[in-house]
Formats: sequence, structure tokens, C-alpha cells
Amino acid sequence: MMQAAHNQRRRMWLKLAFFGLLGTASLWWLYDERSRLLVMNTVRLATGTCAIAVPVGALLALILVRTDAPCSRWIFVGLIVMAFIPLHLQCAGWQAGFGQQGWVTLLNSSLGDTPLLDGWRGAIWVHVLQAVPWVTLIVGAGLWFSEPQWEENALLDGSAWRVFFRVTLLRTLPGIGIATLWVVVTTTSEITVTNLFRIRTYADEVHTGFYLGEFAGNDHHSFVLGGGLLTGLIVVGWLFAVSGTLFSFIFPATFSTSGRPPWIFRLGIWRWPTALVACVVLVVGWLVPLANLCYKAGLQVQMAGADRVRTWSLLKCLYMVADSPREFGVEFGWSLGIGALSATTALAVGALLAWWARSNYTCAAVASLAAALCLALPGSVLGRVIIWLLNRRESEWLVWLYDQSIFAPWTALLVRCFPLTMIIAWHAFRTIPHGVLESASADGAGSLVQLWRIALPLRIRPLACAWLISLAIAVSDLAAVVLVVPPGVDLLSVRIFGLLHIGVEDRVAGICLANSIMLVILAFTTIGLARLYRPAVGRREMMRIR
Repeated sequence: MMQAAHNQRRRMWLKLAFFGLLGTASLWWLYDERSRLLVMNTVRLATGTCAIAVPVGALLALILVRTDAPCSRWIFVGLIVMAFIPLHLQCAGWQAGFGQQGWVTLLNSSLGDTPLLDGWRGAIWVHVLQAVPWVTLIVGAGLWFSEPQWEENALLDGSAWRVFFRVTLLRTLPGIGIATLWVVVTTTSEITVTNLFRIRTYADEVHTGFYLGEFAGNDHHSFVLGGGLLTGLIVVGWLFAVSGTLFSFIFPATFSTSGRPPWIFRLGIWRWPTALVACVVLVVGWLVPLANLCYKAGLQVQMAGADRVRTWSLLKCLYMVADSPREFGVEFGWSLGIGALSATTALAVGALLAWWARSNYTCAAVASLAAALCLALPGSVLGRVIIWLLNRRESEWLVWLYDQSIFAPWTALLVRCFPLTMIIAWHAFRTIPHGVLESASADGAGSLVQLWRIALPLRIRPLACAWLISLAIAVSDLAAVVLVVPPGVDLLSVRIFGLLHIGVEDRVAGICLANSIMLVILAFTTIGLARLYRPAVGRREMMRIR
């Protein structure tokens, strides 16, 4: 077992090194200096984010999952809630305090000075705060589901700290590799932060070029070569290879666990200092931007002679938050409606593919490749592909779907929600005991009957969690839908993104807080369902199925 784990880690790092060299070599094949600059900026952003987020997230996972640090459960819940907050709300929170018109910037400098968070510094910082919770969750899941007998056997020959550094840390490497791939793929696919902080990456170039009319052609030749989209083939191909490696480790050939809790290391006098470190990360990543938005929402400026006097009012802050659903009711309605439709479709498709993939190697390979491709497509590229497929003047019904229906944003959000939904459904179905399904098969139940009568009732809670997570993704997504929203459809993320370009004033802070409250409710509902989930199937449940 130790040798198999060592070989798995070695294969992962060899693949990472290979794709890194392949991506670097492909830069020299790009046909112009502009394309090389865009790709280098993308690599710089992903590298800077990983260099900070991965060590911090891995350290938090070790503290919260494998030590007896106090309040670890509550801190972990806070990180899960933090993962639900999208990038545009993170940007709004930090710009409200440390951006060009942030209250800290205005108190300490003039409008002409460079703010604390601007350019590369601001872009990497916001991406790091978005990535840290995901790294913690991925590495923490790998540590929680690992076999505890490795540490127990090593403890017979050495001290607890020696086992921690010689065994436990080495076993975090697969989780760190998976988390690194996840951060690279998600960071290079987003346009929110780079657009607001004026960093030119490939995804942002596609988004900006669309509005500037650089991709005006509708024919295939214009789509491939116009606007430097040959660069996109290299970028998407590299991301697809990285995503395929990611899914090959998320969906192993065999999945088994003893069900025993992991070994917990005793910290002694270091219990509270380590918990304080985790609390600092949570406060910086969640409470500081929230406090900035609250201050902006309640800020009042009054003239006292020639001076401006700034005061803060709790009543005004509460009013701005409470009034936002009324003022932006159309945006809330469209976002929740299209998001619910996309989440339902993604759950249906993901659950069906996951059910077939659990017992068929060919279906598993096809499902993994489909999920990897959906994850690898940058949001701006996905939007451009949908436009190219639907915006064809020779076909009236395609033009109607593009201009007069929600088909385009629904498709974009379906692609964005599908990978994570299928991951959850796949792992939920893999925990169903084979004896239950074999008994149903012996009674003449086919595959679809087993799915409908057995798998779905037994795994309704994790599937409900998958639906809620998909809804949060659909409501929060910006990069994929900003190019394909038809006239008359106003989405909340697109509206907030547009308002952020003119500064975070009280109205913008109010809608950001209201949106954050909605996502926090979704997060706590998901956590509650996950806590009620028990994968084991007892004799009573088997009798109920019969």
C-alpha cells in the first residue's frame, strides 16, 4: 500500500512537470508578441496565487483536520462559507476598503495616489483569498479519508512529531497536487479580478476584444484565427490536459476506506496558537471585506463649512441591505430562476453520467473527459463558443434562441455547474454497498430502475448538496454569462460587475451585502444537509428498499 501511494504521488508530480514544460515550450510557438504577453501574464497570475494559497491552505488543512486545535470545526465551517463567496463580491469588499475609492485610501491619501490594492498586488491578493478555502477543503478531504494505520504503524518506531513530518506530511502531497491543479484551472479561467485591476490575461483579452468588435466574424476561419484565438487553442489544450490529470486523481480506479477516523496529533501548549493562526486567516478572508462593505453601506458624508464630515449609521447600512432586493428585484429573479434551471439540469446530467461511470470504465473515461473539458474552458472562451454556435443569421431559430431566450446563459451555466455536480454524485453513488444493488439486480431491476428506486432515495442528501452548490455557482458566475446574456435579461453578477467599475458606493455595498447573505444561507443549508448525510446502509434501510 505504501509503495502504491508512493508511485501515485510520483506519477502526479511527473505529469505536473511534463505539462509545465509543455506549457512553457508552447509559448515559443505563438505567432506574435501580444499572445506571448497574454499567456505569460496568465502564468504569472496563476503562479503567484498558487505560491501563497497552496501553502496557507495546506497548513490550515493540517491544523483543522489532523490536530486537536480548539474551535477547528467552527473555523472549518467558516472556510466552507467563505468558499461560497464569488470573486466579484471579494473584489467589492476589498475595493470598498483599500481600492481607489476605499475608505482607508480616502482617509490616508488623495484620490491621485496609488491605492494599497491595485494592479498585480490586488489581483493576486483577491485570487489568493478565493483559493485558500478550496485548497483547505481539498487537502483536508485527502487527509480525512486516508488510512490511519500508516501513522499507527509508524508510531511504534518513533515519536508523534517524527511521524507527523515523515509520514503525514508526505501523505498530503497528492492532495496538494490536486489543489494546485484546481487553483491553476480556476484562476486562469476568470476575468473578474483581472478586469477590475487592469491586468491583461488571455481570458480578459477575449472578453474585452468581444466588446471592442475584434471578433466580428461568424465563420469558422474568423473564429479560429480572429483576435488571436489560436492562442486560445494552446491555452485551452493545456488546461484540458491539466484538468484531465486532476480528474484522474479525483476519480481513482478503486475507492476504499476503512471508515475509521484519522489519527489526531496532540499539540499541547501549541493548541491555542495554531487555532489563532487559523482564525487570523478566516478573519482576513471573510470579516475584513464584510466590514468594509458594511462601512461603505452606512457611510454618510455631510458638509461642515468647507470640510466634509464622514459619519457611519447602522440604520442606513441596514436600510441599504434591506432595500437592495426591492431595487434589484429583477436581477435577483432572473439570477435565481436561470440558476435553478441550470443547477437542476446539471444535477440530472451529472447524476446520470456518474451512475453509469461507477460501473463502466468506458463511461467513466468519457465522463471524466467531459468534466475536464467543461472545467478547462475559460468563461470568456465558453461564451465566445456559444455565440459562434448560435449567432448565425442564416438560421432563424438559432438567432431566436440566442436573442430571444435564456438558452445561451442556461447553456453556459450548465457547463460551469456540471463538473462539480458530477464529482459529488459520483462519490455519493460509489458509497452504496454492492450487496444492495446485487440484490435488486437479482430481483430483475435494471440499471435505471436501480438508480430511480435505490440510488436516488439513499443519496438524496448529497445530491441536494450538489444542487445547492450548483445554484450558488450559477448565481455567482460572471465570466461565462457576461457575453451571452440576451436583451431584457439582467443577471445579478453582471449588474454588480458593471457597478464595480464606477466605484463601491453605498448602493453597491448594499447589493453586495444582500447577495452575500443569500449565498451564506445557501452555504449553511448545504452544511446542514452534509452533516445529516450518513453513507452506511443498515438492515432497516435494506428492508425498506425491498
